[in-house]
Amino acid sequence: MNNNIPKNQDFLEDLYGGSILWVMSCNSPLYSPLQKKGCAVEMPCRWSTIIGKIIRAVFIRGNLPFQSVFFNPRIKNTKCELIVLVVGYLTTKRYLKWVRRCHPQARLVLIYEDPILRYVIKPDQIPACGYEAWTFDPVDAKKFGLNFVKGLYITEGGQKSETPDCDVCFFGKDKGRAEEILSLGERLRALGLNPLFQIMPDTKVQLHQKPYYQPYIPFSRIREQMLNSRAQLDYLQQGQSGISLRTLECMHYGVKLVTNNPEIERYDIYHPDNVFLFEKRPLEELASFLCVPFVQLAPEVWEQYTIEYWISTLRQREQQACDREKGEPRGKSADHL
Repeated sequence: MNNNIPKNQDFLEDLYGGSILWVMSCNSPLYSPLQKKGCAVEMPCRWSTIIGKIIRAVFIRGNLPFQSVFFNPRIKNTKCELIVLVVGYLTTKRYLKWVRRCHPQARLVLIYEDPILRYVIKPDQIPACGYEAWTFDPVDAKKFGLNFVKGLYITEGGQKSETPDCDVCFFGKDKGRAEEILSLGERLRALGLNPLFQIMPDTKVQLHQKPYYQPYIPFSRIREQMLNSRAQLDYLQQGQSGISLRTLECMHYGVKLVTNNPEIERYDIYHPDNVFLFEKRPLEELASFLCVPFVQLAPEVWEQYTIEYWISTLRQREQQACDREKGEPRGKSADHL
């Protein structure tokens, strides 16, 4: 990591050179880490009680008028130069237009965390009012003409356990892959390994639909279990080609990664001693793989996957745009990190 990166609470604003507002669901893996860093983070809408959510859903999903009554007024009243919105089911075309009306001069950036097929609003539906869209998925970036970012990892505390209590862990939503993950767990047990897999429903109201569903677990608890495991499983969801937060967590903390994502080999954080591709190697080799020491990544490689690097890139792109307007030579493009 670059030692020149500011460490105070406004470190991202210092890197960008202006005030930043982050807008996302509290379920986003970025929400809590950004708050802990002292960043300005807001949820897109208010009315978070059960009754309020039901009424809100009727208006938003039915595309009824007067939806703005549900929009978070703190977003409107916050002065900022950059607004980063993480796309969710509340991110509608009407909502994006409202944010632009509230902040006519701000730079607006959208982030797709998951494959675009999972979202209500597709890139061609984003209103033409100055939004800049980014995705973690290289295939989606090429298909929809979006900016690609390798990762937005936020460093937090924690250390890998010297005495892990399981071999491979997985805590995640179903996303159509639960049966395959549970079947993999049985195969690992047959090999004498100790997996710990817990599947959560895609939405909380689905909790009792399947017998193996577990209640939602906070990201902090999931991280604790990952640090207490020899490896973590990252299993592709439908439409995914990019790497996930699980991959970045493993690389940061030095925990082994077990995955079925062949695209990991295209990333410079890949090392065969750190990543087990179980569709490329027989499962019988997993036990010996777990005994091989983890190979630490070079700081200059890891840095490209951090949120600090991305914020610096946004600033660079803005400076390049200003230089072009002034007729100065164009610098190196940062559209694809």
